[in-house]
Amino acid sequence: MRFIQAWTMERRGKTEDALPLWEKLVSEYPKSRYTAEALLHIGDARLKAEKHEEARTQYALLLSAFPLSPLALEAQFKLGSALYSLSHHEDAVAAFAVVIANKRAGEYLPEALYWTGVALEKLGKKESAIQYLTRLTSQFPTHPRFKNAKIRLAALKAT
Repeated sequence: MRFIQAWTMERRGKTEDALPLWEKLVSEYPKSRYTAEALLHIGDARLKAEKHEEARTQYALLLSAFPLSPLALEAQFKLGSALYSLSHHEDAVAAFAVVIANKRAGEYLPEALYWTGVALEKLGKKESAIQYLTRLTSQFPTHPRFKNAKIRLAALKAT
């Protein structure tokens, strides 16, 4: 019942009202099949509020408690995003690498390639950054990140 209430609030755009319901679901039913989705929603709310450490915790909990969940890939990508926002660039690269290696990465693949390239650039790993950004531009020429990737590539190659 709590899942339906929280989900309904989310669909109505009342994320703030849904958050306590998601949190209660997690605390009351930690092994429920709905808990993975609740953890994802809590992580997303924390990420949106720029509470990156709290978001990281939620995504990591989802991945450790529900590694086979259909939401695991999304949580893995968002974990990388939270780590990047925390300036934990090495850890972000590792998180995105899991997404990149997943054959079902789908829409997360070009984003993971882009952010891996950016994180590697921040780490001063120019050649590796070029490799990931080049893969993005060659495999996904219509992706919204294409233009930024080309600009970053040009800057990296010029230095």
